[in-house]
Amino acid sequence: MKKKFVLASLMFVFGMFIMPNVHAASPDSIADIQELKDCLKSKEQPVCTLEDDITSNDYISISRDVTIDLNNHKITFSGSGNLINLGLYLFNSNVTLKNGTITSEDVSTSYEFPSTITLNNSNLKLEKVKVSGQEKAVPINLAGKTNSLNVDAQSEISSTNNSAIANYSTDGIGTINIYGKVSETGTYSGIDGANTAKETIINVYNGANISSTQGAGILERGNGTVNVYGGNISGFSGIIMVDGNLNVTGGNIKGTGNGNPTVTPGADGSVKDNGSAVFISPDPDENVKVDIKGGTLTSENNYALSAPGDNENLDISISGGVFNGNSEKGAVEVNGKVSFISGGEFNSDITEYLSEGVTQNENGKVVDPSSVKPAEKAPEQNDDTKNPDTSDINVSMLISLIALSGLGFGFAIKKRRFN
Repeated sequence: MKKKFVLASLMFVFGMFIMPNVHAASPDSIADIQELKDCLKSKEQPVCTLEDDITSNDYISISRDVTIDLNNHKITFSGSGNLINLGLYLFNSNVTLKNGTITSEDVSTSYEFPSTITLNNSNLKLEKVKVSGQEKAVPINLAGKTNSLNVDAQSEISSTNNSAIANYSTDGIGTINIYGKVSETGTYSGIDGANTAKETIINVYNGANISSTQGAGILERGNGTVNVYGGNISGFSGIIMVDGNLNVTGGNIKGTGNGNPTVTPGADGSVKDNGSAVFISPDPDENVKVDIKGGTLTSENNYALSAPGDNENLDISISGGVFNGNSEKGAVEVNGKVSFISGGEFNSDITEYLSEGVTQNENGKVVDPSSVKPAEKAPEQNDDTKNPDTSDINVSMLISLIALSGLGFGFAIKKRRFN
C-alpha cells in the first residue's frame, strides 16, 4: 500500500513538470505615460495598474475592453493639441476606470471645448474616481453615435468653466446614469444634453448630487429624457427643459437664482435661467413633455415650476410631489395651460391649473373629494336592558343558572335518600 502511495505521488509531481505553464495574465504595472499606452494597446492585459502619478501633453486612445486601476494615483493632462481632447479617447470600447484621479489642467486645443475623457461609441464605468476639467475643459464628453456613462456613488466629476458632463455628439444617443457627484462652479450646467445630440437619457438616482453655481443643474436641449428617481439637483435653475421629456418621481430639485429677469434659454446653449427649480421653455420647433409624480421642487426667489413663455408645444402633467416657490411668487406658473394638476402639495393657490374633479384644501394639498369618505360615527352605548342582543344573552344565562341550580338540588335530595 505504501509503495502505491509513493508511486502515485511521483507521477503527480512528474505530471506537474510536463504540463504546459498556463496562468492568467496579471495586471501590468505602469510608471509613465509610455508604459500606460503600451498596456492599453496590449489585448493580453485586461487590467492596467498605475504604480505612480503620470503626466501627459498628449491624448491616449483606447479601442478595446480594459480596466484602468489608478491605484490611488493621478493622471494629469496639460498642454495644447489638435484633437477634441488631450486626455483619454475611448473608441468602440468598454472601459472601467477606478481608484484615483484624472484631470485636465492648462489645456488648449483647436477645438473650442477640449475634454478630459471623450467617449466615441463606447461605455465608461467610474468606480471611486474623481474626473475634473480646468478652464474650458469638459471632464467627460459623449461624442460618438452611441455611448453610456455610469458614475457610481463614490465618484465625482467636476468642472470650473464648462459643463461637467456633455453630450456634444452629432445625432448621437447617450445614456448617463448618476449615483455620485457632478458639479460645475462656473456659468455652465452640471450636465448638458446639447442640441447637437439626437437623444440623451439622463437617469438620476438616490445618492446623486448634481449642481452648478451659476448655471443649471441639468440642461436638456437635445430631444432627450431626464428621469429623476432620487438624489439632489441644484443650480440657478435646477433643471431647464428646452426640448425632450422630464419625468420626476423622487429627489430634491432646487433653484437658487435671483429670479429676475425671466429670460428664455437659447437652444444654442446661451442659457440665462430664472431661478426656478424646473424652468420650461420649449423650442419653437420642438416639444417638451413633463410628468411629475413625486419629489420636492423648491425655489428661493421664483416659482418652483415656471413656464412663462409660449407653451404651445408643452405637454404637462402633475399628479404628485411637493412644490415650494418663493412666498411672493408662488408654487407654479405655466402660461396658457389649464387642467394639468391632479395631485401634489403646493405653497400657493393653484386652483386655475386644477384638473376636473379635484380641489385644493386649506393645507395646499390637491385632493379628490369623491375619494374621501367621511369617518363613520361610532354606535351609541345602550343600557343592557335596552339592547335586544344583550338582553337575550342575559336571559339565556339566567335560565342556565336556574337549570344548574335545579340539577344540584335534585342531586342533593337523591343523595340523602340513598344514604
